[in-house]
Parts: sequence; structure tokens; C-alpha cells
Amino acid sequence: MQYKQQDGDRDLRIDFMRGAVMVVLVVVHIEIFSLFNFFAWERVGLISGAEGFVILSGVVLGIVHRKIIQKSDFSISMMKLLDRAAQLYKVNLTIIITVYLLSKIDLVDLEIIKTFINWGNGEVYSLYPGDGTAWGQLVTQFVLLRHGPHQIQILGLYFVLLAFTPLAIWFFKIGRPHSPGFKGVQ
Repeated sequence: MQYKQQDGDRDLRIDFMRGAVMVVLVVVHIEIFSLFNFFAWERVGLISGAEGFVILSGVVLGIVHRKIIQKSDFSISMMKLLDRAAQLYKVNLTIIITVYLLSKIDLVDLEIIKTFINWGNGEVYSLYPGDGTAWGQLVTQFVLLRHGPHQIQILGLYFVLLAFTPLAIWFFKIGRPHSPGFKGVQ
């Protein structure tokens, strides 16, 4: 059976794949053993739904920004990518600081967010600095996204990948990486 493009620019095959990966991500992040979890949790080595989601996001980003570059200019694409990277950085930093400040108020027990539990051996890892940490070091660690809930760590990865994507596109634009017959983005 051959795929027939619907009206509009969306490729429903990619949407289907993203939906399937989201189901895997939700099942795995619930962390309650079930038959779904058994089949979804890292069935191919250490590959999980997160990697699939990152790869699909990169594919979609490439498709969208190729069209932007073809219709307008490389600089428009670059500014959109850097703007999105800045948005993700701000959201990530806001969540990290908010969880830290709320944990200092002691209204709600946030240990489930501030720690990571290795269910294999029961070891608990702290994801935030201890109480005796100097303010300068605390701010530095937060600004560098070195602490924070494991549930949002993917935002830091997306920030870094998006921040360096304009450089990668520029390399393609100028013909690097060079290979015989490679002409770069036209």
C-alpha cells in the first residue's frame, strides 16, 4: 500500500511515528511494571523512546528548516532555531529554580522530583546540590543545567542540539562536510 499525501504540508507518517514514540515514553515514565512497560523498556540495548523522539524531532526540524531556507534565507532559519533554543533554556532554568525554591519552603515533599531512583538496585541519586552549597556554585550549576529533575533533562539536550544546529546548517551551506559531488544547501 502506498502513502498518499493529504492536503497541507504535514506528513502523517511522521505524526504516526511520533505518536507511537509518545506512547512508549508515557508507558516507560510511569515506572509501574506492566506488560506494556515490559515491551517498551529498552528492548534494543539502551535504546528507548527518548532516543526515538530525539531522532524524529531532528528529522522534522530538518524538513521544516530546509523549507524555511528555500523560501526565505539561512539567517531566518538560524534566528528561529536560536529563538527556540533560548525558549527551551529559559523553561528548563525556570523549572529547575522553581523546584529548588519550592523544596526550601517545605510545603510539599519534592524528593521524588529532586532524586532519581535506580529501580534495579534501589540506589537513590540526588539531582540537586546539598544544603551547604555556596550560592555562587549553586547559581553556576543551575545556569549550566547541571542539576534539575530527571523528568525534564531532555530539555537541556534539546537546548544544546538546537543551539548548535545553525552551525551544522551553515557547514552544509558552505559545502562542508566535503564529499565528491556535494554542493551544499542551495
